[in-house]
Amino acid sequence: MNMRRNTFIWMGIVLAVGDWLLETEIHSYLLDSGTFAANLLPHDANELWMRVVIISLIMGFSVLAEFHARSQAALLAKAEKLNRLLLFLSEVNQRVQRKRNTDELFAGVCRAAVERGGFRFAWVGLLNAQGRGLVCAAKHASDEACCRAVENAGGKNGVTCAMADEAVRKGRPAFCRDAAAMDCPAPWCSPLLRQGVRSLAAFPIRRGEQAIGALCVYAGDSGFFHDQEIGILAEAADDVSFALSSMEHERQRQGDAAVLRERLAELERFHKAAVAREFRIKELRDEVERLKGEIDRLKGQKSGD
Repeated sequence: MNMRRNTFIWMGIVLAVGDWLLETEIHSYLLDSGTFAANLLPHDANELWMRVVIISLIMGFSVLAEFHARSQAALLAKAEKLNRLLLFLSEVNQRVQRKRNTDELFAGVCRAAVERGGFRFAWVGLLNAQGRGLVCAAKHASDEACCRAVENAGGKNGVTCAMADEAVRKGRPAFCRDAAAMDCPAPWCSPLLRQGVRSLAAFPIRRGEQAIGALCVYAGDSGFFHDQEIGILAEAADDVSFALSSMEHERQRQGDAAVLRERLAELERFHKAAVAREFRIKELRDEVERLKGEIDRLKGQKSGD
């Protein structure tokens, strides 16, 4: 443990030593009980016991203060982390509401995971229709070093990621609290480990009931992912899944509407053609009646002659 983390303990040590020296000074010069060296370790058992009790209390209070300070710091760090994740979830909700297409949605979610959620790297992988693994649909890194590591790693022709594959295959979140202990074949895992990534997690993305990909996030702290963090991130992935299902339903609705419009146009053409035929039939009937009248007139003239 370094000195900065043990501030109250070091303060307790200083106070305990200072109290011991102060007691020695008091007995040496004020009470005239002998030299400073003779009073540094008193022969009187009561005096020795009193000093031990005092410095024990000082050290006890310092240890207790250090414990509470660390507990408070841990709670503040936890609250800050959860607050970042909630900001990320809020950003995802906003992007879902103003979604235009899947590319824009995926890119926005990855950017929000890094800029709002505080992750070192985030990417969205979709099932590869031409082969195994996932196709990287969008990705975003926190700094230039991570960006260079990811870009140099490639991954444009399909990515095999242990956590993402597990999330898609099992349809539930998959996470690793110690990325250094995991042998992941994703091309950017090793470069990101060298850039400080320590844990990662993947969350399934669905269209309807079928898992079609995964949202993967990489954190700079070991043991980052616990129940609360996983719950918030899973909710964000569900929001993305809802947006995909909504866009799919919208495409189907627009397709059905296009079919209905085509059918309506066809019926209108048929109706116009039918009306035109009715008019033509009526004209032909009128022409027949006219011709019959003309024939009858000619027959009458012929009979008169």
